[in-house]
Amino acid sequence: MLITISYASRSLVNGDLGEIEKLRIVSQTNNKATLITGALYHDHDTFFQILEGEADEVDRLFETISQDPRHTDIKCLVRREIESRAMPLWQMKFVSGVAAPTLAEDFRYDDLIHSDVRNVVQKAASLRAA
Repeated sequence: MLITISYASRSLVNGDLGEIEKLRIVSQTNNKATLITGALYHDHDTFFQILEGEADEVDRLFETISQDPRHTDIKCLVRREIESRAMPLWQMKFVSGVAAPTLAEDFRYDDLIHSDVRNVVQKAASLRAA
């Protein structure tokens, strides 16, 4: 069964581009091995991520992510079954809020955690286009 999980968290990385680059490389490598696809948005204080794949693999990854000390206040916004992947070609697309400041307004942590599912899905779609 394919599922998607979207979550938001408060970043503790504080703009450390070296740490973000390590995260991107490790994520892409690990996700390729487990057939997980998705996108990761990061700005100075927020992570927003969409994960897609087989339920066991995505749930296991989300549990690992939830223990990662690079962020806090992790909130799962959506976990649902999907018929097909929205991002089938991306082991992990990375979108920087610093490099794409027009997205920053849409991805503030406090707004994300109070969003309804439809709003989260719309935000995820905007990452596909970024």
